[in-house]
Amino acid sequence: MSADERAEISVLIFEDEADDSRIESMRREFSLSTDFRFRVEYAKNQDEYAEYLAGKESFHIYVVDLELERAPSRADASFRLGHTVVEILTCESPSSPIVVYSAYNSQEDIIRAIAQGAKDFVQKGENGPARLRHAVEQVLKNNQAHLEDARCARDVLKGATSGELAQTDDAEAWYAVIANGAIRAGGPSRYLALKAYHELRRNDPGLKLPPDPIVSYDLRSYEKSKPKKK
Repeated sequence: MSADERAEISVLIFEDEADDSRIESMRREFSLSTDFRFRVEYAKNQDEYAEYLAGKESFHIYVVDLELERAPSRADASFRLGHTVVEILTCESPSSPIVVYSAYNSQEDIIRAIAQGAKDFVQKGENGPARLRHAVEQVLKNNQAHLEDARCARDVLKGATSGELAQTDDAEAWYAVIANGAIRAGGPSRYLALKAYHELRRNDPGLKLPPDPIVSYDLRSYEKSKPKKK
């Protein structure tokens, strides 16, 4: 893929130890991507953290170091300002994924960061920038696939509720949603796919359940929670 064909992606990295040399090195690493054309910016101190968290500018993806500069009043070893940043970004920018990039790699920190909304955790160290770039690229690709799943589920739901789809097309459209992993993806995609199937079954009770046992179980559970068509 040529440089002109790559999608432009903005990245904001929260890292207080980033000097000019480190920033330039990271930008050079991200420029090596063959899939995306990255614009990398940094938030390097508490004033800049506050500005970006208050909505100074939105970004496609965020990278957060857990051990950010913090106020002396929060000097306890267990406190990680980066966790607070991850929580705020998850709430304020839910459509922009987050990758944690930190020297702290305890199981507790990793589990907590993922629970707060981070999509991946990369430990600093040897080849850290390269591993971070690869992680960011993969998270972006996964996020794009998830958005496609959601669009597919919405299309099926629209056709199912409007009655525009013929019986054969109904089944084919539904199995396309299953194939794209809309239910397994979770979130809005899963809800829309379940709702679409429920509408299809209401109009055509003979429509079979998909072969995947986990998906079939979710569908039956969803159907039991909804009133039957009179």
